[in-house]
Amino acid sequence: MVNKPILKYALILLALGVATAQDSYRPVTLAEASQRVLPDYRPKLLGELVRVTGIVQTPLLDASDASYLPILDQQTHSNGLILLYSGDNKEKRPGATEVSVGSVVEVSGIISLHAGQAVLKPMELHVTGRATLPQPPVLNPLSAASFNYEGMLVEINGEVAEFREGAWGDLLDFKDGGRAIQVFLPLAGRALERPLSGYQKGDKIRVKGVVTQFCLRPPYNQYFQAMVASPRDVSLAEPYSRLPPQVVPAVVTLVLLGIIANWYLQQKSRWEQRSIHKIIQAGEKLYGAGTAREVAEILRVELLELTKAENVNVYHYDTARKIFERIPDKATSGQHSFHIDECSTPVEEAIASGINSSALVQVTDSSTSAPAKGKKSVGHSLVVIPMRNPNEARGVIVITGVAGKRLLAPVLHPAIQHLANDACQFFEWLEETALREQHHRSEKLAVAGQLIHGVITELNAPLEKIRDLTAALPESEAAAISAQVLKASETVKRIVAVARAEQIDARPVDLRLLFQRLMEDMEEALREGSIEAEINLGPESLYVLGSHEQLLRVFENLFIHGKAAATYSLEHVFLLNLNRVGRSAMIELEFSGPFGEGEGPDFSGSALGLAITRGLLQSYGGEVRFATIRAGRYRYDVELPSLNASPSEDYSAALPYSAQRGIVTALLVDPEMQTQRKMLSIFGEMNHRLIPVGNIEEAADLAEKVRFDIVFASARPEGGTWADLFHRVHHRTPHFALLSESAEEQSAEILEGTASSMLRKPVEEADVIALIERIQQRP
Repeated sequence: MVNKPILKYALILLALGVATAQDSYRPVTLAEASQRVLPDYRPKLLGELVRVTGIVQTPLLDASDASYLPILDQQTHSNGLILLYSGDNKEKRPGATEVSVGSVVEVSGIISLHAGQAVLKPMELHVTGRATLPQPPVLNPLSAASFNYEGMLVEINGEVAEFREGAWGDLLDFKDGGRAIQVFLPLAGRALERPLSGYQKGDKIRVKGVVTQFCLRPPYNQYFQAMVASPRDVSLAEPYSRLPPQVVPAVVTLVLLGIIANWYLQQKSRWEQRSIHKIIQAGEKLYGAGTAREVAEILRVELLELTKAENVNVYHYDTARKIFERIPDKATSGQHSFHIDECSTPVEEAIASGINSSALVQVTDSSTSAPAKGKKSVGHSLVVIPMRNPNEARGVIVITGVAGKRLLAPVLHPAIQHLANDACQFFEWLEETALREQHHRSEKLAVAGQLIHGVITELNAPLEKIRDLTAALPESEAAAISAQVLKASETVKRIVAVARAEQIDARPVDLRLLFQRLMEDMEEALREGSIEAEINLGPESLYVLGSHEQLLRVFENLFIHGKAAATYSLEHVFLLNLNRVGRSAMIELEFSGPFGEGEGPDFSGSALGLAITRGLLQSYGGEVRFATIRAGRYRYDVELPSLNASPSEDYSAALPYSAQRGIVTALLVDPEMQTQRKMLSIFGEMNHRLIPVGNIEEAADLAEKVRFDIVFASARPEGGTWADLFHRVHHRTPHFALLSESAEEQSAEILEGTASSMLRKPVEEADVIALIERIQQRP
């Protein structure tokens, strides 16, 4: 048996020992327990025995090396501390039934440093009650990495930068950088599953965990971690919009397609620029053309190269007759014309539509277009470009190609329309130039006619003398000589008839009426020669600018020659056709004749009448050609520039200086060469006509044949007095001007009451100009 006094003494000593042990733990707050000191941020109470009180924040967190129980300051709720069970006190960790979240515990133990963190290794733990935990603070990854939240349960919202596999668990780094807190999920051993590996870069997550540290060397103020108890404490707030794997090839394909599309657009832009440059060059080439045929050829060649079409045609539109006429070029010389209201093909319908709308028309298949429906024809792709001036459309350019092919890109429409408008202006300029040149040629013909008239008049007198002398010769010789003289005299008369100056006056001449008159005059001669005549003059008038009488004599010469050839032929055929081809009048005179194959009339000097005919037609800007159709069948082809259907407008545009022409024709009778040269200079600068002569007889003869607007007479002419000249010419001349060195009393009496005036010699330019202007202003 144990001695009772000894047992009692032992119990007293044990009680004293326990009391002494309890007194050795110093009570501190959680803030004091976790306080750090410089320079390496070690715990201030490191190694001391302390007693703390707090609220359990989470269940016991088990890791491979230790178990963690975070507690929160019961009074301030602003400080926390980790209770660490590892090594010598690992066996003292409480069970799940002893403590739970919200339990108020009193813990005694020693302050230690674990992986850089201040922890309390408990020796004793007593549950003293329960308390309600506050909501954990919501932080960002940077603000959570602080001693202020060490040991506390916090909530962190951030964006994942990277997932990593650690030696003791899973790690998630935030994108905020190296100073931001990490997420740590402890795993036992080398787990096969990695719960946090499902989170990818860019995911926004919400983490509820305890702020701890994993800093193995001083200073111990870095590498903060948010330890979570389970994967459920990490939730996905907003997933990053990732592309599925199959999208990457699609994106690469789209990028490549974008590059190809960009290259294609650049090539298309360069092609458009080159095409526009070609169109501009085509417009510049027009200025090298001298005729409508050359303009049409330039447009055909350039547009065929630009559009890769099959054909290009240019049509002139006669607004008065409402007729389209194709302008011939090197590829198409045949005539094609049609009325705007009588279209027979889809192409003609499209041309009419382009003129009516004055807009570019493009059709990929003419057989299916609205105007062509119901008309059987081969389909074409068409582009009709109206040639416009500021007031109206005067023609079209027609581009044709294979059906279904677009010939002209829309981006080129403005440039091609500009080219067509330039062509229209150039055609009009050619017409005006042709009219002015033809008018100028008629002026030169007038002067040439007067000279020819003078020469032939002088030639006629010797011929008459020769004919009179033949009367004294023997009858046989006289008859032969007389026949030759008569033939020469007839030739002279015909030349005089053509060259009479008063007939050389440019006016619109209706060829249809001219030929009708000629055929009526020749009708009896054709009937006597049993010649079969056929004429085709067309339904409408065709005008040229020139002298009616002169053209009458020219064509009469050709008709006489053709009739004579047909008279001595076997077929006795005489055919006449009058057509319009573009801006030209085409006259075809076909006849049978006695010529052999390859033979024909001679236009050289041996055939005087035909040589003059050809020269006169060339002076009008025309041409005459002789063609052998076959043996015994021949044709004259005559081409003359024609006017529009309203010749008065063309004529007034070509002659803008007066109501008719505004050109004054004057006669100067003065033997002094100095006066003649000065007057010729004045009239030449004013674009008027002056014929100088030296004697009265020559002047009177010319006044009988030519109508002069004014006669200038010297006070001392050769062959008589100026008064004699006045009495012989004043009834045929509207105005008579006397050139005198001094005023004479007799001249004033003669000039009184007549359209006359006096100019002092030497002649002053201002006086002549004033006189001409006064004459032009008279009605």
